[in-house]
Amino acid sequence: MRRLFIERNFTGKCKPYDRGNLVGGAKPILDVLVERELLVDDSEKYVLDYYFQVRSDKNATVIFLEDLAPVAI
Repeated sequence: MRRLFIERNFTGKCKPYDRGNLVGGAKPILDVLVERELLVDDSEKYVLDYYFQVRSDKNATVIFLEDLAPVAI
């Protein structure tokens, strides 16, 4: 299980995306992370994903992955 943070930094006259477009637009990022074996799968069983937007001085996408310890039940 991994926690994934995706942050969209945008500049100038750009506006924040609505939540659906932000999450939907990030789908190719998840696919690449799975392809590169940084995520086992992009299902809720393997990843807790969080999406943020920040006005910034340059356009960028910041990706942060965190391993989560297994939880004994």
